[in-house]
Parts: sequence; structure tokens; C-alpha cells
Amino acid sequence: MQSRWFPLLALLLGFAGYSWAINNGFISDDLVFLDQSHRLAFIREHLHSAPSAFRLTADVWFAALQAAFGWHASWFYVFSILLHVGNALLLRSVLIRRHARPAVATLASALFVVIQNPAEAVAWLSAVNELLVALFILAALWAAHSSRYVMCLAFYCAALISKESGAVAALLVLLLLFSEREKRERTPWWFWFGLAATTVAYLVWFVSLMSANFFIQSNFYSLKPGAVLVLAYSLHRLAFPWIYLALLLGVPSLRRSGQSERREVVVTAIWLVLALCPYIFLIYDRHVPSRHLYLAAMPGCYLMAQLLWYAGNRRLRGAFVILFAVVNTGYLWVAKDRQYVARGRTIHDLVTILSSHPPGCAIVTNFPENPWVAKLSARFVPGWSTHMITVNEPPPGQVNCVVVKWDPKQKKYEIIDD
Repeated sequence: MQSRWFPLLALLLGFAGYSWAINNGFISDDLVFLDQSHRLAFIREHLHSAPSAFRLTADVWFAALQAAFGWHASWFYVFSILLHVGNALLLRSVLIRRHARPAVATLASALFVVIQNPAEAVAWLSAVNELLVALFILAALWAAHSSRYVMCLAFYCAALISKESGAVAALLVLLLLFSEREKRERTPWWFWFGLAATTVAYLVWFVSLMSANFFIQSNFYSLKPGAVLVLAYSLHRLAFPWIYLALLLGVPSLRRSGQSERREVVVTAIWLVLALCPYIFLIYDRHVPSRHLYLAAMPGCYLMAQLLWYAGNRRLRGAFVILFAVVNTGYLWVAKDRQYVARGRTIHDLVTILSSHPPGCAIVTNFPENPWVAKLSARFVPGWSTHMITVNEPPPGQVNCVVVKWDPKQKKYEIIDD
């Protein structure tokens, strides 16, 4: 396909895969992001508060969309999908700058648009920091490959304040530039110094805020050997079944290819592992959550595209791509949509209950999420306000309160008193 038509195809694929999310409304921590970003002072405050200090761009994103569209969730989803498509197009540009065949780069970009593994990064608004850190990491890689080194450092800084995983950009720049001899020899020394100095400054900042970092103080991370098992299992989940199938199709032909092609496959595999490493120290699951697969899905799709290209059989490659698009898009619509509708019921059902009662007081018990989320639900109902709702606490003594209890088995509220 000609390059001038591919952005339109990517846009169509993006909305074909994710338009189901547009009517899902806000979910869970989305309300917290909205609340903390409605005042511009949050930027100054968050510079001294971890982990918010390292995720500023997500707050700016919420603030900008909130200023433009208010609390209308549909527009937030539209722009998340557009950001995802933009990342796919930027991935293609980075790969072409690496001298990948345009057909391989286009195929990798198309696969990335519809791959379902990192769906949470697109379909959960609070995970937009994954989209943003990917944007700035890709932009840094594009700038490095374009010999725009000051721009690369600027994008690296933006990645560092998008999410802590942005620090992996330094390793990716090293990997991808050093794997190209010409680029390695032409890169000025001051760029490497700037990259190292920025990384050290970021680490000093990070360490200085450790005592205020909720995730560290709550033991969400663990530097244990078990992280290797988390990495292995997460790689398997990302690879199954498509990368495994691409390996079966492409490895026999890859053996007969040139040394540069084989080296690029190895570099891509290392890129894939490095992109997962920042997340493998989480301790609340055996594998990283789907939103954290977003960075790794990019080299994963590039690896698939290379293997499919070297397979040589055009019809087989076409059948693989069509099947990949149909199965992944279908899974997004059938499984993921149902999953996110269920996740949003704690908010949406509470809003429905509040809407059916005159403003007064409400007591919500057994609420499974951040209590502030339940309080913020009041902002969707005229007349209600956050101070009218008590969450997971003894009744405040008021009379004529509506009392509701969340049933975790039935996944719905039970009205206890009215």
C-alpha cells in the first residue's frame, strides 16, 4: 500500500478495533484524574509528590480534554484512539528511519493498531500515561535516528515525566543506535553525555521522593528473583499465539537471509525484552497487566512483521494478517467491551441510584475501589455533591439517607435502606 493511504487505513483500523469503548463512560480512577487536574495548580503541586511527579503529562492530557469537553467521556476515548493510531504511524516512521523495508514497517504498524494484548492502555482512560510515554519514547527514537539529538533529549525528558518506564528510552536509544554502525560512529559525544546526565538527574529526583512515593511505600514493587518468572510469563502471554506462529513461518527462511536481517531480528527481540523490564517488579500478579504490554507490543509487532516477510509466501502472509486483524478485533469487541462495561458498573450504577433520589445523603458500603471515586460520582447528578456521600464508614447520623451496598459476587449494588 502506498504510504499516503496508510494513515487513513490505520485510522480506520484503530476505530474499527476500539470504537466500542467510546460509550463506556468514565471508569474508576478516571474520576480521580479529572478531579486532580481541573486546577492548573496541580503541576506545581505534583512536582513534589510521587508518583504524580513522574506522570505529569497524563494530568495535562486530562486537564486539556476536560477544558475542551468537560466531563464527556466519549471525547476522551476518541482522542485516546487517535493517540494510539498516531503512535502506530510514528512506529512506522521510526522503523523506516532504521532502514526497514517500507512494507515491513507498514505491516508492523498495522498489526500494532489492532493487537488486543495492550487494550487496557487504550480502553481505560487512566492508562493514557502508557500511550503518552510510548509517544515520547518513539519520538526520541525517531529524533535519534534523524540525527536531531537536542530534540531527542527533549523527548526523553518528556518520557520521564510521562511514566517511570520512560527511563527505558535511554537503553533503547543505546540499543538501536549502537546496532547501526554508521549511526554509532556519527553520534556526537555530547549527546551521550546529555543522555547520561539526564538519566542521573532523574534518578536523583526519583530517590529524593521515595519517602512520598505511594507505590514504593505500599510495597507494590519488589526486587526479587521472581521478576524473571514474571518476565518469562509476560513474554509468553504477549507471544501466544501470533508470534509463535510467525516464528514457525519465518525462522526456516530467516536462516537463509543475510547477516544484517538476522541481526535486526535479534535487536528487535532485545527491544521487546527491555520494553517489558520496567514492569516486571510489580508483585500483585504473575504477569504484568495488559496496559503495561503497550511498549512491548511495538517491537512484538515489528518482530512478527519481519518473520512474516522472510516467510516469503505472499498468500500465507496475507492470510495471517487477515486472520490476525479479524481475531484481534473480534476479541476486542466481544470480550474486552464486556469486561470494561463490568468494570464501570461501580460508578455507572451508583450514578443511576443517585439520580433516582433527591439530593440529600447517601451511604455506600463495601465499595471495592478508592472511596473518593464513589464521592466523585455525585458530580454526574445535578444537586448532589461529594460531601453528601459517605463511603465505607459508619453512618454519619443523618436520617433519610439512601444506603447501598456493593455485592462483589453479583457485581451490583443492593439498596439496604431508602
